[in-house]
Amino acid sequence: MSEDTVYYVIGAEYRDTDFQNLVPGTSAVHGPFDKARADKVWQEMSMARVDECMVRYRVVDRDRLVNGRF
Repeated sequence: MSEDTVYYVIGAEYRDTDFQNLVPGTSAVHGPFDKARADKVWQEMSMARVDECMVRYRVVDRDRLVNGRF
């Protein structure tokens, strides 16, 4: 990936720990960020909801986000 790659933090609350079915209205996309900032935002968001086992966040690059490969 080039230095021009941008990243997003995506996340949602899920119905169960299989992480396949979203709770409607809980999905969110934050960004764009450079990789270091995306990692920091991911860490902050994950730690803010660490006790909620049905919430998951991840960092994805723009190409994966656009193509739905996350």
